[in-house]
Amino acid sequence: MPAWDFRAPDAAVAPRDSSAGAIAATGLLELARLLPGKASAEYEAAARQLLQALSERCATGEAPSEDGLLRHATGDLPKGKDIDVSLIYGDYYFLAALGKLNGTLKLVW
Repeated sequence: MPAWDFRAPDAAVAPRDSSAGAIAATGLLELARLLPGKASAEYEAAARQLLQALSERCATGEAPSEDGLLRHATGDLPKGKDIDVSLIYGDYYFLAALGKLNGTLKLVW
């Protein structure tokens, strides 16, 4: 799972961000669609790994008390806002990536 900021100097101990993982997975799948051969397969495999991690570590399942599909997103750590929460854009990209994988969504944006 990526850190809340890909450039965070303390990435090893920084809070994780499920929304960044979902966005990255969607982008990796788009790259896989555009690139030929081995590169395509490698990008798709990386996206699948991210989605698997999101599903296993962050998915809310059927918990009615949850606000979104994914837990553990970080919105703005420096301002102390939206830490370890569900973020709607993380849910959007998570569903977009899953749709790309099963062929029901061709283009998200």
